[in-house]
Amino acid sequence: MRYAALSFTLVLLIFATPLSASWYPAWSTTDVQLSVGEKARVTVIPTWSGLVDYGGGVHWTFASDNAAVATANVRLDSTSPQPFDVVAVAPGTVHIRLNGDGWSYVTIRVTCAPESPAVAAEPVVQAQLGREIHLAVVTEYENRSTFRWYLGNIGDTSHPLGNSSAEATYTPDSFGSQYIWAEAATTCFTSQVQFRVDVYPRRRSVSH
Repeated sequence: MRYAALSFTLVLLIFATPLSASWYPAWSTTDVQLSVGEKARVTVIPTWSGLVDYGGGVHWTFASDNAAVATANVRLDSTSPQPFDVVAVAPGTVHIRLNGDGWSYVTIRVTCAPESPAVAAEPVVQAQLGREIHLAVVTEYENRSTFRWYLGNIGDTSHPLGNSSAEATYTPDSFGSQYIWAEAATTCFTSQVQFRVDVYPRRRSVSH
């Protein structure tokens, strides 16, 4: 009788295993903490929960649910472990999800780290009337900064120059000292940079 019960249990397990067995994603880490601009490597590891794979295979796409905070994207069509990069973009918390929704597999926390202020490549420029000059802001975060340029002193936004990169051109139209300033902003820090443009007529040599 006992052997009959054992045999019946084994039969149930044989039929139940294909129904419950499946691939599931295991992860090298489920909690990633980064500062803006940093990058981390994460690996997703397809793992089989049963004894026999009946051909279902792995066809997964994992992605961050908010690419404005952190980017992360990986596609798996095999059972090999797949590494991919997580890149921090802006402060906040996001999650890696299957097909963009559903269960949160990895939590990504992005914070701000201290940043150095931008500086003027040449804060005082000697110029000639009507001659174009080039001004530049120097920052180690140029690839993730936005720039705005204005004619006037820092804080005066009434005369925008329209430039949106780390460099700007300007053509003086009057003599004297003129001021230009630029704002360099990341998602964590904003710098203001001042330039002085001195425009004076050249002195003529005096002949005797």
